[in-house]
Amino acid sequence: MQLDIVIATYRRADLLALTLESLLMAPAPEGLDWNVIVVDNNSRDNTREAVASFEPRFGGRLRYLLETQQGSSQARNAGILSSSADIVATIDDDEEITSTWFTALVDAFADPTVDYIGGPYHPKWEVPPPGWIPVVGYTAVVGIIESSMVPIDYGPGFNGGLVSGNSAFRRRVFDQVGLYNPALGRTDRGLLSCEDHDLFLRLQSAGLRGRYIPAFGIYHWIPMQRMTTAYHRSWVFGQSMSIVRLPPEPGVAHLFGIPRYYFGDAVRHSLQWLRSGFDLQQGLLAQLSWIKIAGRFYGRWQMAR
Repeated sequence: MQLDIVIATYRRADLLALTLESLLMAPAPEGLDWNVIVVDNNSRDNTREAVASFEPRFGGRLRYLLETQQGSSQARNAGILSSSADIVATIDDDEEITSTWFTALVDAFADPTVDYIGGPYHPKWEVPPPGWIPVVGYTAVVGIIESSMVPIDYGPGFNGGLVSGNSAFRRRVFDQVGLYNPALGRTDRGLLSCEDHDLFLRLQSAGLRGRYIPAFGIYHWIPMQRMTTAYHRSWVFGQSMSIVRLPPEPGVAHLFGIPRYYFGDAVRHSLQWLRSGFDLQQGLLAQLSWIKIAGRFYGRWQMAR
């Protein structure tokens, strides 16, 4: 089995070094021919030098690629297009793979009916988080994803989604459904997102089989800057702006072009906040519910322009 691991990076040379170190430390099954492609998305730090310092230890299995088109989707796409392996995995530059990551990947793709896989994000806190984190329903804001304790297929009966920071695909999948949407995903100018959900919807529409594998996990660095209410508000607004570019949820009633249940959630969380005696976490839940609506309105306005 041939595996290319694509790491899109932007100005995180120190964290990228930890990512590369984890790849060297994790045991890989015999017969797995794996390589790493680091895609530098116009970093202004010492990213190129950091990658070069690891090249001798990788013994020819590490490649540096510069992508000048700004954006995380642009960088991932460049890495995928430069790959020729049977399997292409994508991880981020603020992650470290678990000791079971390689083995879980090989075991999963030993089944020829599996087209793609995803796995959990375990938090690696820079500092102990405040008591109100994680916020129920918003764990993805800080980067925690732990959807199932057992392997399970994506689809009916499992509401987990595929996340671009820890996923792997058969190379032919991209020939069938396309790459990440360059209009979505983070850039140096904002927190746009939903590029992974957009790809996930296309995978499902194509009838491809995906598996969530708990042993296919990563440790996700969570800096203290994300442990603020301001970051939560900004992230949710950006995600809501982005999601209007995706197909509407089937079978969901809409009001002013926004899922009607958004308004119900906002009112319910606001009432719960009042009844709780102005509890901080309940108040944040109410704020985020209204911000989701505002982000949708703003995203629709941008689309109309």
